[in-house]
Amino acid sequence: MLDYRGYGKSGGRIESEAQLLADVRAAWQAVAPGYAGKRRVVVGRSLGTGPAAALAAELQPEQTVLISPYLSMAALAREHYAWVPAALLRYPLRTDEWLPRVKTPVRLLHGELDDLIAPDHSRRLAARVPQARVVIVPGGGHNDLQEIPAYLEAARRAMRGD
Repeated sequence: MLDYRGYGKSGGRIESEAQLLADVRAAWQAVAPGYAGKRRVVVGRSLGTGPAAALAAELQPEQTVLISPYLSMAALAREHYAWVPAALLRYPLRTDEWLPRVKTPVRLLHGELDDLIAPDHSRRLAARVPQARVVIVPGGGHNDLQEIPAYLEAARRAMRGD
């Protein structure tokens, strides 16, 4: 698992969306040789679902799994901070533009009680991607999915491509 610049155990600071996406590509290029010839699964969670979708659009992996994805940062900002001008948003992170470019299987996992990123984001993304399947986890919120057995089983199945 990798942390973005300035997040978790990583130092530095993200200055642009392009830099964030370049970091994601660089991380992939660093680990890819160890997975040559193996099944590739791109996984992103929450903020990481946009960059994961962008990477998956480039790689066309055997499976893409997005956990608590959002349509875009602009859509999310409108829901939570409607009073803030859209022009102030520095990182659009357009999952809704990248994910339709993925032509391989896509699984979207979302907690039904997620109050940070509503499950409707997954449903609306799936409407744009014919091969996407949505799994809504009963009783799951945004930060507690890993504690719910139904999510763990759905995640296992998604990773295997079942």
